[in-house]
Amino acid sequence: MGKGLKAGAGSGKGEMELDQLDRELTSHLQEDGRRSFADIAKVLGESESTVRFRLKRLLKRGVIRGVIALVNPRAVGLNESAALFIKANATKLDGVLRELCSFKEVPHIYQFTGDYDAIAIVMGRDVDHLNSVVRRVKSIPGVLDVTMMLTLKVLKSDVKYAIA
Repeated sequence: MGKGLKAGAGSGKGEMELDQLDRELTSHLQEDGRRSFADIAKVLGESESTVRFRLKRLLKRGVIRGVIALVNPRAVGLNESAALFIKANATKLDGVLRELCSFKEVPHIYQFTGDYDAIAIVMGRDVDHLNSVVRRVKSIPGVLDVTMMLTLKVLKSDVKYAIA
């Protein structure tokens, strides 16, 4: 089975030791979340019921958060993206981050140490849409500064993780 990988840290759902089968199952689902249990079981040399049980356990423990469609943003009219570098009042940072999480245009938010407290990735129809998001972010109580860097070219945009 090999050396396990600790997962779920900080999720509030406890840690789970991932064995090789869990890692391989997760990797297969990252490649194609529509694959049938029967197909995955055949490739892994396991029974369909084992694969189904393992997936349910991975979902319950929060290792797999869900199985979703990956949308091409440009195909649905989200033609521009930018990174917002955000400075916030330290006493209001948690509230700023909570408010940012509610923005439908912001799929990714990262809290940092250093010169900026957070970076938010923003997707919009056009530059005017991105500017309207920046104005909304600046109006959040506790936001001290927002610097927007417009994306010129996307070289890699992947939500798969190297786990197997």
